[in-house]
Amino acid sequence: MRLSYRQTQREKQGALDGVNIFFGALLGANLGTIDTGLSNYDYVVLIAGLAALVMVIRQFSTSERRLSMLLGLLVCSAAVAVLLFLPGGIDGMQGGSRQRLGLTFGVWVALVAMVEFLPTVSDDKSGEDVHRAS
Repeated sequence: MRLSYRQTQREKQGALDGVNIFFGALLGANLGTIDTGLSNYDYVVLIAGLAALVMVIRQFSTSERRLSMLLGLLVCSAAVAVLLFLPGGIDGMQGGSRQRLGLTFGVWVALVAMVEFLPTVSDDKSGEDVHRAS
């Protein structure tokens, strides 16, 4: 089924840049308000995991190797979910902070995937399809 909305490469890049800037700022705000019950070690583990996830989100939105990047995104998302939500993950964070971080990344990944999989047309006037949604 074809979608009626198509984006140009520039529109796609603008949408991805906007999503990434917004969620980068939101992540910073979330990290700035987390509970202070984290040990230094747990804080370093948390920010390392979140940084890895941010890098994989960005790689997913720029790579031509979409399948391998999707696999990396799933693996990294699962690792961060383990850190945030399963016993044996980081200690010292209240549930609200964990949920906000999880929701932030969930919405971020969903929006990046939506922009990535929308059909893209050439930036020139011919309107040729460059990439179609799967």
